[in-house]
Amino acid sequence: MLPFFIGGGIILAIANAVANSIEEDAHQDSRQAEENAESVIQDALSFNQDIEESTHHNSHKIDFHEHHQLYRESIKTANIIYQNIRNKKKMVYTLNQQLKKTKQKRDQLKKEIKTAHGEEKRALKTKLQDLYNARKECFKTRDQAKTEYEMLSQNLKELNSNTRKLKLKIRDHCGNGGRIWYQRLEERKKTAAA
Repeated sequence: MLPFFIGGGIILAIANAVANSIEEDAHQDSRQAEENAESVIQDALSFNQDIEESTHHNSHKIDFHEHHQLYRESIKTANIIYQNIRNKKKMVYTLNQQLKKTKQKRDQLKKEIKTAHGEEKRALKTKLQDLYNARKECFKTRDQAKTEYEMLSQNLKELNSNTRKLKLKIRDHCGNGGRIWYQRLEERKKTAAA
């Protein structure tokens, strides 16, 4: 009976370590995700509003430098949003992997509970409950990351659409400087794609 208990103790220690690790990671990821997502979403909404106001302005002669600066800031914001989208995607993947591992640990603990007796069985049930709590927190964090991923993707789509409108407005309404800028931009894109 002693070797089984030692093996069970090792498994309990592993299950406890996994549960604690997931819970700590979930809390930390959740806090960072909330802070980053809110900031990026506010920036995206602000730039979308600025670009929409700029593109709906009907003046035939607009300030090239002002709009060019807005275009550059929009590209920078889009890059930041894209990085946040990639981070959210990685976070969801990592959380899914952790959930799979804890599911295996859960199933293993359930089997051990069936054969355990007395104090050992109570300890295993406590560890199982801790694992359930950690999984619940992990699911919550994953679902939040998915929601933020979808919001960021939608904001990026809108920002890219508005940035394109701005680029065309610079080309069409900023005179010769706007047309030259647009041509150079398109040439750089073709060179980069080749």
